[in-house]
This record gives sequence, C-alpha cells and structure tokens, in this order.
Amino acid sequence: EVSIELGRLVVRQPNGEEVSQGFLKKYSLILRREILTALEIDAYEYRSYKTGYYGRLKHAGISLAGREN
Repeated sequence: EVSIELGRLVVRQPNGEEVSQGFLKKYSLILRREILTALEIDAYEYRSYKTGYYGRLKHAGISLAGREN
C-alpha cells in the first residue's frame, strides 16, 4: 500500500507494517513522482529557506528554495 498522508509518503507491506527507512530513502523520490504524475498534480519539494527583509518598507519575511517535481 502506497499513500501520501499529511504530506508524508507512507509505504506499508502486505502485513500492514511500514517499510524500512532505508527503503524510503532509496525509493521515495521515484514513488512520489509517479504518484504525482498519475494524479496529474503539480508539486514542489522544499529544499531550504532564508530570512530577510523584503520590499520597499523592508518587512521581515522568508524565502523558500525548492524544485518542481
């Protein structure tokens, strides 16, 4: 069973137990892309952030860096 629950990829074995972290580390990117493609959903992957002061009035804010999946 493969699902995305609360933004987290979850893969369960036939006995109901979740697969190992090693499996997820190796295959999660591929599985997420296939799920999103099959459902025709655009998504972004969060990579990093930085804070700063933005705009004419220098309001505090945050910039997110990512990539489209």
